[in-house]
Amino acid sequence: MRDALDGAVPVTDGETLVGLVTAKALGNALADGLDLTGPTVPSPAVTIRAYQSAADALRLMETESVERLWVVDDTNALLGAMSYADLYPRPLPRPVLPLVGGMATPFGVYLTTGTASGGPNKWALVATGFSMFALLATGNYLGAWITEDWLVKVIPVWMQNPAAEFLALALFLAGLRLSPLAGIHGAEHQVVHTLERGETLSVDVVKRMPRVHPRCGTNLAAGMMLFLSIFRTPWVPSSEVRLLVAVIATLLLWKTVGSFMQKFITTRPPSDAQIVKAINSANDLLKNYSMVRRLQAPPIMRLWNMGILQVISGSLLGAGILTGIAYIFKIDVRL
Repeated sequence: MRDALDGAVPVTDGETLVGLVTAKALGNALADGLDLTGPTVPSPAVTIRAYQSAADALRLMETESVERLWVVDDTNALLGAMSYADLYPRPLPRPVLPLVGGMATPFGVYLTTGTASGGPNKWALVATGFSMFALLATGNYLGAWITEDWLVKVIPVWMQNPAAEFLALALFLAGLRLSPLAGIHGAEHQVVHTLERGETLSVDVVKRMPRVHPRCGTNLAAGMMLFLSIFRTPWVPSSEVRLLVAVIATLLLWKTVGSFMQKFITTRPPSDAQIVKAINSANDLLKNYSMVRRLQAPPIMRLWNMGILQVISGSLLGAGILTGIAYIFKIDVRL
C-alpha cells in the first residue's frame, strides 16, 4: 500500500480485475482489529477500456469523482492505470541526429546532417561566400596599401610580403569579429552543442553552451595559417628546417590555436535574437530529419547539403564582380 497509486491496490483473480483495496479500507480493518491474513472484500474499481478516448476518460473521472481509472480490456483483464496527468499530450521523442554540421550566414544559422537541412536556404550560403570574400578583399587591399605606402620605408625587403599577408589576415579577422557573422557563428556552435547533448532548445539553455566546437572549420584554417606562417617566412635559410618545424608545430598546436581563434576572433556571444534564429533552424532540422527517406545520403547530396559548393560559388561571384568593376574603371584592387 505504501507504493500504491493514490492509496489503492488492485485485486485480481488471475488477470481479471476484481476490485481495489484502498488505504481507507486498510485503516478501517486495522482499527476494527480484523485478521489481515484472511480474505478481503475489495471495493469496486472504476474502469475504462483501453480503446476508449481521452474525452471518455475525462468524463468518467468527473462523473465518478475519482482521480484515477483502471484500464482493462473487454475480458476485464487489468492493463494499467491512468490519471489526469496521462490525458495531457506528451512531446514526441526528439530524433537522434548523426553529426550535425553548420554554417553562419547573414540570414541566420544553417544546419545539416548531410541528409536533411534546416534554417536559411542555399542562397544564404552563397551570401556567406560573397561576404567572406568581401571581407578578405578589403583586408588584402588595405594590407597591401599600408605595406607599400607606409611600412616599405621602415622594414626590410624580405619582410614586406609577410607583413602584407599578416596585415591582410589581421584586418580580415578584425572585420569578421566586428560583423554580425561572428555572433551568428557563436549561436551556431551553441545550438549544435545543445542538439548533441539532447538538451532543451530554449534561449537559456543554448546561451550556457560553449562557443568553441571541436569540429569547427576554424581549426583547419588555424592549422593552415600556422603551417604557412612558419614555412613561408624565411626566419632560417633552410626550407627543410622550416618545413619540419612547421609540420611539428601544426600537429601539436592546430586545435589549441583554433580554439583560441574561435573564442576570441571568429565567434562572439550571440544576441538573444540570434539564438532564437538558431533555435528555429535546429527545430527546422529536426522536423526535416524526421521525414527523410534514407539515413545515408549519396556523397554528392552530402557535399551539396554541406554548403561548401555554395560558399565557393559566392566567393567566385564576389571575385568576378570585383574584377569586372576593376577592369571597367581601371582600378588596381591589389588582390
